[in-house]
Amino acid sequence: MKNLILLFLSSLLLVAYSQAQSYDKQNHELGFSVGVANYLGDLAKNNKPWFFGETQGKAFRPAVGVFYRSNFHKFLSFRAGMNVGQLYGSDALSSIGTGREGRNLHFRSNVMDLTMMLEWNILPYKIGHYKHRFTPYIGFGVGGFYFNPKAKLNGEWVNLQELGTEGQGLIEYPNRTKYSKIALNIPVSFGGKLNVGRNWAIGMEVQYRHTFTDYIDDVSTVYPNLDYYDNNYITAIAADARALSYRGDNLDTSNLEDKKRGNSDKSDAYFFILFNVSCKLGSNKGYCPSFR
Repeated sequence: MKNLILLFLSSLLLVAYSQAQSYDKQNHELGFSVGVANYLGDLAKNNKPWFFGETQGKAFRPAVGVFYRSNFHKFLSFRAGMNVGQLYGSDALSSIGTGREGRNLHFRSNVMDLTMMLEWNILPYKIGHYKHRFTPYIGFGVGGFYFNPKAKLNGEWVNLQELGTEGQGLIEYPNRTKYSKIALNIPVSFGGKLNVGRNWAIGMEVQYRHTFTDYIDDVSTVYPNLDYYDNNYITAIAADARALSYRGDNLDTSNLEDKKRGNSDKSDAYFFILFNVSCKLGSNKGYCPSFR
């Protein structure tokens, strides 16, 4: 997986460089994004349509981003970007009756997201153009991201992947390996962009990420035998693993092993809602011009 991510990053840089060499700089722009991020997964979906599932309004967290865009055709743009934000989910925010209240799990994870996309402008567009000033657009591409789910225990946020909350890494479960904190995604975006003067553009968009991991929230399959943690970890770490694997109120956990903890049938997903500001690269100096 890490080799695939490195290959992806190398391809992204190569394509961005080739775009920069192939087209007039007047068609290029640099941008900054600010907005919010949210997550869809085992702690935030029910039987509603999967694409946006059960979005938890209280789970929105801040996100920022930077991007480079090459408008190499009036209907097509190449875009490479990075977003950084936080994802959050909690059974406590679920709708009453979903059955997740008793599970009582939660998580948060900072995420660093790298993508390259091809954007289709529904209307003719070029940054700074006096006539082709506005267009809605749709984007599609490939990406990768880093995540690290944590949960709060005794007032501190604890890394979950290292603990193997579903038995990953325990000698009693040789087939349960720890998941990678780096994964691939398929980015899809839709939004609109508008020229403001000769050098600047603003826009709003939604960026959705279909991922290839079910562990953004550290929840996917079944509970382990909680007693096995004592065979693998020192006392303090074993206690943390037990407490963060099962957070229900049933004191008798002797029959917990292999009971359903999550749903591995569908991967997790996340999305950004972003406000964008971008500037056209100067034709000679290669930097964004100042306001006039």
